[in-house]
Amino acid sequence: MKTINIDTLEYKGYTGTVEFSVPDKCFHGRVLGITHLFTYEGNTFDELEEDFKGCIDDYLSDCEQEEVKPQKPFSGTLNIRIGSELHKNIALEARKEGETLNSFIKKALQKVML
Repeated sequence: MKTINIDTLEYKGYTGTVEFSVPDKCFHGRVLGITHLFTYEGNTFDELEEDFKGCIDDYLSDCEQEEVKPQKPFSGTLNIRIGSELHKNIALEARKEGETLNSFIKKALQKVML
């Protein structure tokens, strides 16, 4: 299925994709940053946005009814595979700078995002 990634939606701290399926002539998307797979769709952008919000509202309602804490999107914990040599080099550089590995990587990523 050919899709075109257009943008994202935001609602109650959750982010969802906005994609358009050319063959199906409809919008669809999925919620990002959580392990649960939530998808939504609509024939128009307004329908897509309404289904996205309904998906989030249903998830939060279900969590409340089941007395389960909703998963926080983009929790701030990121596990990456970078290879042992790069890992070692970054750790040594962080040590030279007098920083923790986490702090060193966080600062490097913040520089890239500016």
